[in-house]
Amino acid sequence: MGRGSYPGRVKKRPGHLDQRELAHALSEQWGLAPGRLRYLPAGFGDHHWELTDAAGGHWFVTVAELAGGLARHVPLLGRALARFDELVREAAESGPVVVTHGEPHPGNILRAAGGLYLIDWDTVGLALPERDLWMVAGDDACVADRYAELTGRRVSSVAVHLYRVRWILDISLAVRDFGGPHEQNEDTGLMWETLTGEIDEIRRFAR
Repeated sequence: MGRGSYPGRVKKRPGHLDQRELAHALSEQWGLAPGRLRYLPAGFGDHHWELTDAAGGHWFVTVAELAGGLARHVPLLGRALARFDELVREAAESGPVVVTHGEPHPGNILRAAGGLYLIDWDTVGLALPERDLWMVAGDDACVADRYAELTGRRVSSVAVHLYRVRWILDISLAVRDFGGPHEQNEDTGLMWETLTGEIDEIRRFAR
């Protein structure tokens, strides 16, 4: 997004885009209050609009992905984050924090002659043990019972749910990255696919 306007042609106005969603996204994501939106048939990159805000300022806007995809889910994410805050308060009572890995999935487990090694500790942090256990144990009660037997500490179902939801929300908050200038490459493509795929899970959680 930038100040000013640019000439060009080729792109046609996207018929599937509700301009009210675009105005809502500009207000919620970037704090702009659109007084007037005019589509510009620019011939480079994404779809473009010229925005005149309530203060009389002029902006050149590129927002097709956000407005057409996730803008309508902004209130949903807000409700999910509020519910997440409730889970944090509940989980805080489950016990003291420990050293956790953060991503103990199979890709970070190395099998060698001496046994199994947990590698790639760049996400290490002090947290409830369920930060790792939700990914290792999932909903398997036998694994949770075995952990309790070995450590003397019961697994908190609330904390497991908390960290499962946190993983989803961490992905979903990437909407901020798509709300500003970004490259279209393999990484952003994967992020977008994952992000849009998690919307139904977030909807269930936010109810």
